[in-house]
Amino acid sequence: MKTYLFITSTTVKPIDQGKWWIDDKLVSNMYIQANNLHEALKEYQKRIEEDHGVTISNNGLKNKSPMFRDDKDGNLIQIGYVITGKTLFDNGGKGWIDKYIDLWVEIQEISNPFIKEEKAS
Repeated sequence: MKTYLFITSTTVKPIDQGKWWIDDKLVSNMYIQANNLHEALKEYQKRIEEDHGVTISNNGLKNKSPMFRDDKDGNLIQIGYVITGKTLFDNGGKGWIDKYIDLWVEIQEISNPFIKEEKAS
């Protein structure tokens, strides 16, 4: 089993910027244990709906876009995905409205160096 750290920042879709506001830390960091990244993403999909009220459809997960950052040498490296989800927004006292949002998800694979040392002994 591998352990993955999911670090998420949320934004409204560009079409809704200035009209709606969302807390960029709506989804808290989470550790997920899974056999591979695909399984970890499925668990992430399940947990953010249960814990944060954000729904990612299977199609949204399938159509995720890679997220990149420059390394120290200026080379692009993939660090995660941008995934479309949706959540409810307060419509100014007129009820709630579903809006699509972007989840900027950095994914790190976590390892414990002490476990590796024990196996080597």
